[in-house]
Amino acid sequence: RVVARLAAGFFIWDLLFCCICHQGAAFAAHATCAMFIYVSALQPFQNRAACEFLVFEISTPLLNLRQQLLACKRTDTRLFRLASLGFAFLFLLCRWVVGLPCSALWWADCLRQLRDHGDDPRFKPHVLGASVAANVFLNGLNIYWGRLVIKAARRTLAPQPSDAKVD
Repeated sequence: RVVARLAAGFFIWDLLFCCICHQGAAFAAHATCAMFIYVSALQPFQNRAACEFLVFEISTPLLNLRQQLLACKRTDTRLFRLASLGFAFLFLLCRWVVGLPCSALWWADCLRQLRDHGDDPRFKPHVLGASVAANVFLNGLNIYWGRLVIKAARRTLAPQPSDAKVD
């Protein structure tokens, strides 16, 4: 429950940050859906899933470092290349390789919970349905963003003018 509360609080801040800094609709929608998932994870059967879904965010510190280097116009540095490639690797690993199958297993678990505990008054089927819908949306966003991440990683791996040998 502590993890879910901390994550929900983070995504409340993230949503405000996205709106104040004009990050765009996709980032605001990501923050909104993630916030909802962590708030709904306070239901007893969702606690474990909250911890598992934090794996999706492992790439975020490298994304933030990369964005800071972009803002400081430090894109010609080795640190920028490492941050960009590290972010791309972690993003794809955590959100595609681990996250997509983890989500599918969670969807199956949600259906079991609905079938087995639908009459429990503590159980809120509409919250479960909205959580699954938010997760499906986030996975779609991760697939879309992942394609952009791959394109950016290819550009980063392309030979740089400073990499050319001088005879």
